[in-house]
Amino acid sequence: MMKKIYLILFVALAIISCKEEVKVSGKSKADNNESRKVGYIQSVTDEGGKLFIKIDYIDWFSDEEAGKAMKEDDPKINLDDMDGIPPDGYYIRNDKVEYSKIQVDANVKISIESVADQNNESATKVISFDDFKLLFSGENKSKYTKIPFWVDLKSGVIKTIDEQYLP
Repeated sequence: MMKKIYLILFVALAIISCKEEVKVSGKSKADNNESRKVGYIQSVTDEGGKLFIKIDYIDWFSDEEAGKAMKEDDPKINLDDMDGIPPDGYYIRNDKVEYSKIQVDANVKISIESVADQNNESATKVISFDDFKLLFSGENKSKYTKIPFWVDLKSGVIKTIDEQYLP
């Protein structure tokens, strides 16, 4: 009888430990109450007082992981001269363009990278949702839809949006 109890406890523990969220870079493999993802934002809208973005999630790799991912995608790439790291230290994988429409919290915190001075040094700048929406309209749209943004979600709603600095 005691062996059965231990066996049941062992199986229950194994099941519980396997329920952890598995993440591959910016893409989440399991739904979780809170997550951080990265992707390209296609549009920013206000629909009857509710805020939304359309985003295409991507995989973001840095440093050695970036080199491994590049070689997986193209085995002919030679990064030996760069210690196995891509020139800018990152690699983006986007196997399939697939936009998701995600609601944005009315109190979202948005930060973008801006040129701070004549030395072209980057600085983080906090902006409003209305200003963010302007970045995705008119002439700006073609620039900002090619820049990755990190989004923090809680219960499926975006709480923060952060531009990923690209060298």
